[in-house]
Amino acid sequence: MATFYDLDSEKSFKEQLEEETGTVILTNTFTIPKGHMEHALATWKKTADILRFCPGHISTQLHRGVDSNMLINVAVWDCAHHLRDGLNREDFKAVLASFPPGTECRAHLFRRMAIEGVCVA
Repeated sequence: MATFYDLDSEKSFKEQLEEETGTVILTNTFTIPKGHMEHALATWKKTADILRFCPGHISTQLHRGVDSNMLINVAVWDCAHHLRDGLNREDFKAVLASFPPGTECRAHLFRRMAIEGVCVA
């Protein structure tokens, strides 16, 4: 089972999920115990297979650290409430509980920003 930590000490992930938002970017950083990466990847796939069919899901991409035990999931949702509803599904919670013991997760919601001459929102 994974242990969950907030990335921001001033605004919890749970609080973010209650905000009225437009499109949000979920980042979820996983630290996987040594020797358990295949188990974690199989579990992540099961969670993604549930969430990607939920209302409001736009996209998901998993990244693995170079020669490391870190994963980062970057997912785009049309709003925080749809993500919250997906995370509260009983089938999702059941699969989530099967991450390898010692797995650490740090989730946070972001919004795209426009920086003139560099990037668009």
